Amino acid sequence: MTDLPIGGTCRPEFEAVREAFVANFDGARWGGDTDVGAAVSARVDGETVVDLWGGHRDAARTEPWTADTIVCVFSVTKAVAAIVIHALHSDGMVDIDAPIAAAWPDFAQNGKGAITARMVLAQTAGLLNPDVPDGSLWTQGVMTRAIEAMAPEWVPGTQAGYHSFTYGPILQEWVLRATGTPLDRHLRDRFTEPFGLAFATGLTEDEIARCATVIDNPDNGTLHPFRNHPSEDVYHHWRALDRAEDFNSDDWRRHAFFSLAGHGNARGIAGLMTPLANAGLLDGQQVIASDHVASAIAEHWSGYDRFGQGPGRFAAGFQMADDLYRFDGTPSTVGFHGIGGSLGFADPVRHVSFSYCCNALIAGGAGVNRMSQRLIKALYEALYV
Repeated sequence: MTDLPIGGTCRPEFEAVREAFVANFDGARWGGDTDVGAAVSARVDGETVVDLWGGHRDAARTEPWTADTIVCVFSVTKAVAAIVIHALHSDGMVDIDAPIAAAWPDFAQNGKGAITARMVLAQTAGLLNPDVPDGSLWTQGVMTRAIEAMAPEWVPGTQAGYHSFTYGPILQEWVLRATGTPLDRHLRDRFTEPFGLAFATGLTEDEIARCATVIDNPDNGTLHPFRNHPSEDVYHHWRALDRAEDFNSDDWRRHAFFSLAGHGNARGIAGLMTPLANAGLLDGQQVIASDHVASAIAEHWSGYDRFGQGPGRFAAGFQMADDLYRFDGTPSTVGFHGIGGSLGFADPVRHVSFSYCCNALIAGGAGVNRMSQRLIKALYEALYV
């Protein structure tokens, strides 16, 4: 462990977070789970208190993870999409409570005329399983036409089911139709470029050069059934994705896909989460109106998740703290976990924003990552001293 490359800063009162971060690279200590490369960052009252990175960006452990390394964080991308959309709504460029079909008329087919973007954000639209050819995700127009032809699986707004795959394509097409500008361009123009935050989907050449290699895990609790079990919902809901995708392909990195293909680092994600923790403020600027932040992070659904086939709890674009998605802080904490273990969240009571990113995918499902939980525990113990 003495040659482990670790960089960054950590305020003295949060030294326990640094100690936990270093320990996460010691697989022997923790019974097998270990980070290869990772980063962790936290802000309190908008100020950075932890910003650490370490390990390696490749499986052979020859390329150190550096300050500007980015990595695919999978469904954390959904929270970033929601943050951008809430900023657009706050500025009057879109209306998340108007029918999506007002901007995208063909979306209204087969009983979808009253569905709003808020329903999609809150996972209550009933559009989980698009009828598309296997492996067709990057074929232009295929997903859009499939979404237009879909019929809701329940009366929209009355039940919930995690829109694990369709979430991004629906919101991307709606934002493009409503504003004339792609959602990934709004992300760059409103957040990442003005505030210097590393996050993107649809990467540039420079961003691709900074990517850590995703180290696949055949036992991952989402990827294993997607690839191997036709009896599982995820096998069908994700059929547009090539089952051999290793999440390092040129297509995966170059295409904007706000369901799963976001790439960033912990510093960037903690920064993006900051307005949710601080009534819409980011680095002194009101990027989302405070009253709209309160609406966005309020509980929109709590009950049975038709996709996860168990309890679910959602705000407008964010998972909320529950027994599975264990964010520390308070029950009002919001964020998102990625299938490999990466996460980002905002605690509006303690005004904390946090992110952990990793390249070695864990075996379990999203929401179960002992490395991130040790970091969060150390952070909150320091806060409560």
